[in-house]
Amino acid sequence: MRRNVHAWWDRTPEGLKREWRASKFGRQWTVRSQARGEEGWTTHDPLPLAILADFRDLMHRKYQRRRATYEDFAELDRLLQERERVEGPARRSEDIEPADDED
Repeated sequence: MRRNVHAWWDRTPEGLKREWRASKFGRQWTVRSQARGEEGWTTHDPLPLAILADFRDLMHRKYQRRRATYEDFAELDRLLQERERVEGPARRSEDIEPADDED
């Protein structure tokens, strides 16, 4: 069985760069993140809805370039739709404002 690993970056509310890695092994997704300056990786289970939406968008772009399978994209799309039906629409991470420093 082949292992899929996908990576993307965003910024924390504090403005630090954070790397996300999602890997699939045996039909199970594992998503981890590490912000700049952190020692280890943080595993996210369940994945925050905004991050799930970002991951689904990443997989859609990769699928269009034939870098990801349709099955992986469709699985994430279905998962996102189910979570949005329960929790409401996803708020994309780029829509979240960084925290203001009061100095």
